[in-house]
Amino acid sequence: VARINSDLDKLSLWASKWLVHFNPNKTVFMRISKKRQPRALPPILLSGVVLQQVSNHCNLGMVFDSKMGWSDHIEHINRKCSIRIHKIMKLGCILQRFVLIRLYFSFIRHIIEYGDIILGQLPIYLANELESIQRRSALACSACYSGAYRHTEHVTLLGELEWELLATRRANHRLIYYFRMLHGLLPTYVCNLLPTRTDAPSYSLRNKSILRAPRVRTHLYS
Repeated sequence: VARINSDLDKLSLWASKWLVHFNPNKTVFMRISKKRQPRALPPILLSGVVLQQVSNHCNLGMVFDSKMGWSDHIEHINRKCSIRIHKIMKLGCILQRFVLIRLYFSFIRHIIEYGDIILGQLPIYLANELESIQRRSALACSACYSGAYRHTEHVTLLGELEWELLATRRANHRLIYYFRMLHGLLPTYVCNLLPTRTDAPSYSLRNKSILRAPRVRTHLYS
């Protein structure tokens, strides 16, 4: 904490020199810890004002919480999508189905899939919550045309619309991103996250190019 306060003091001096104003009342900090009762921290100050500690924070469209879980982020997605789904339902019997589907692709799906490559280890109940958002969208797009109703089987409903499960799409997105990392199609600081092949033999074998994932102790770290 002493080092953080020292850095914030340097930031305040830099801001004063270059006439930049940081509002300490709108600045918060979050402590990431899996401990049930983490040790209390001394006050963290910016321009002499004690910063507020929060349990979750939205950064670049992703909601991170202090336990490194995704329940707050999924809830955030659900709130944003529910408003749009309700509007599509109102237009269900006015617009043709291909227009409703296009509205879903344009205004809802990109919210669900934003940053989904880091959601690969979602617990089942959170993955089901995401699927329920797509299911409600599918019902809104199909109710007036194919007679879909609330108890229609999920697989049948998606098959009618030719939509994939979100879990399948997340897996495909991760594979595409992995391919781009492997072939240097992303910035260097991203490609460097791949594990090194230090144990690969110098002579040619079929397993020479295999990347070995680092050993992990917890499901969260994996």
